[in-house]
Amino acid sequence: MSEAKEKYTQTESFRFTIDDLKRKAALENIQLTNNDICNVVAISEADFDNFYEKDSAPEDIFSRLRKYYGPFMTMRFYNISIEIEIEDPFDTEDEEE
Repeated sequence: MSEAKEKYTQTESFRFTIDDLKRKAALENIQLTNNDICNVVAISEADFDNFYEKDSAPEDIFSRLRKYYGPFMTMRFYNISIEIEIEDPFDTEDEEE
């Protein structure tokens, strides 16, 4: 039997980052809109919507968010996936007759 192959990926979550940013700003009576955030990071609303839907964005977007909204961005949120490829126990190709 062969060994399992594992693949780990970690991407920063755009959706959780934005939601947490807005929540923390609101605690300080600052109402951030998507448009406000788009202007700060210099992206279109369409790009913002795409990043939010896909829950990922280029690292430079997160860097700009942290640079401008630093006091509100005290945590980072990640999506972590682990893929494990194992041998199919029902695959009889490798079995001897």
